[in-house]
Amino acid sequence: MTRLRFAFLFMVFYEAPVLDQTLPRALTIAGFDPTGGAGILADSRVFERFGYRTSAILACLVPQSVDRVFSVEPVSVPAFRRQFEALADEAAPDTIKIGAIGSADLLAPIHEYLLRTSHQPSVADPVLRASDGTELFPPEARKEYLDRLGRHVALLTPNAGEAFALSDLPDTESPVRAAEILLSSGVPAVLIKSAKQNAEIVADLFWPKNLSSPIWFEHSRRQEAMPHGSGCHLSSAIASYLGRGENLESAVRKGLTWFQRALVESPIRSSVRSIFRRLPAPVEEF
Repeated sequence: MTRLRFAFLFMVFYEAPVLDQTLPRALTIAGFDPTGGAGILADSRVFERFGYRTSAILACLVPQSVDRVFSVEPVSVPAFRRQFEALADEAAPDTIKIGAIGSADLLAPIHEYLLRTSHQPSVADPVLRASDGTELFPPEARKEYLDRLGRHVALLTPNAGEAFALSDLPDTESPVRAAEILLSSGVPAVLIKSAKQNAEIVADLFWPKNLSSPIWFEHSRRQEAMPHGSGCHLSSAIASYLGRGENLESAVRKGLTWFQRALVESPIRSSVRSIFRRLPAPVEEF
């Protein structure tokens, strides 16, 4: 009887949590990383830190630790499309972030979705290869990636290696040249992370197509390895600022500043790559 009485009281007094429909909504289209350091779980943490209600569409499963990828398993195209259909009755998200896809077969559904939501800001982080060298997207489909995604987002955020790969250049070339090729392919703006670096400084290259030359953002170089999921956190932060109505340059500046604060609050505590432990509040002022 005690258990039945408890169950009855629980049903009477328990109030199920209700999602706050007044919150702005973010959508992440990305992979699942079981460590939580990258992919849709990391994107969701960032968006929620910025005050968004987050929806997610799973593109691929990526069983991995913080320093090793075991496999890349894209979802089927029908299952991928059904996720978009499941969200069709909801209002368009205030911001969209695209991460690891895992298969060229998923480009068409994303392209169609971007065309339907072209008035919403979107950021694509082209996750092509893991830090251990595992290919996360087929090299032969890089041009199609630019055609279907790169041309239809507000910002593309490759790291230097991904920028060279997408522009079909050797890594001995200038990152400025890589950015020029990406812009000429129809990408409206590019942020190349760690485009230049030396023993003390790391510089990111930001170049929107309306400027005749790039803007450089310099940061002090970390002696430790970058935390797992760094690219996910940065691109999600920029997408968050865009969804708040910031213009592109302001969103990039604030996103980079927020990201540097996140690095400070996530010190390395072991010999392996860490994950972001605490996320700072959004940067409101420079």
